[in-house]
Amino acid sequence: MDKNNNRRWHARAILQVGNNPQTRPTTLARTCSPQKPCYTLNCPFTQYGSDPNTICLTMHNMTTDPAHVDQELIADSTKVTIKHLLSLTVVGPMEHESGYEAINYLNMAFPRSDQPILNNPKLAREQLPCSDYILEGSEIKRQKCYHNIVAEYNDIVEFFIVNFDSDQHPIHLHGSFFHVLDQGFALLNKTTGLFLANNPDVECDEDDMKCVCNNCKTTTKLVKDTTIVPSGGYLRIRFRANNPGLWMLHCHTEPHLDRGMALMIHVAEDRLVPAPHSTGSQTKIHNQLWLFLSTLLLLAVLRQHI
Repeated sequence: MDKNNNRRWHARAILQVGNNPQTRPTTLARTCSPQKPCYTLNCPFTQYGSDPNTICLTMHNMTTDPAHVDQELIADSTKVTIKHLLSLTVVGPMEHESGYEAINYLNMAFPRSDQPILNNPKLAREQLPCSDYILEGSEIKRQKCYHNIVAEYNDIVEFFIVNFDSDQHPIHLHGSFFHVLDQGFALLNKTTGLFLANNPDVECDEDDMKCVCNNCKTTTKLVKDTTIVPSGGYLRIRFRANNPGLWMLHCHTEPHLDRGMALMIHVAEDRLVPAPHSTGSQTKIHNQLWLFLSTLLLLAVLRQHI
């Protein structure tokens, strides 16, 4: 269901536990009642519409095995090296230009290069840089650029992700797990379940592209690599940048990713393998080989998401 109580995103499944994957489960859907309510896991809202017999379970109802929780990382006393606001936004269409999904109103694009950006990430950042968030009159400056964040090895990175869009956005991070610190939800009518207002703890000034959370605190101990940023709500995540590479953070709704709701996180650029040095025809062959291997890797990643 979306924030207006429409059941357009709706699916049910039977989870099968056992040693024989060929055996089809015989479980039947039961009737939900006040005495035996049904439960919806990973709800992006606090209640399941107007249905009193279905209980929403959010991240506040879940936890990760303590053996996998980095207590030092999530402690309030931990010094965060990199802290960013990420606003999940939609830029509307204009004459002769289509609209697009974005992060901080920046439409993700990759620069053209004759070598994989993994071998020369600095060049990628310089070829298609993003400028600061700018208002042109009452309109947002439309930018198609290589949106990226650079982290040194073992930096502690925290993202405050705000979603005042009308869609739920499942955010996925490549290359690392993250710890969910907190998740906030929109205000709903307790009787109908209809959307009333964005989360009141977050105040945003779109003129300066700044958001402040007045009541955010660490409320969960959950380790994930994908989770929903609720419509009208927010998410706070934190992770250690200890896996050198170029890793994408993106919305896992594929059309949103395709239209630019993504950014790249450059982790430990100084530890990445440089492009091989050679001359003449060897350079051309090496570049073609690296491009071919990168294409194969990209196809493998895309295949996992299809």
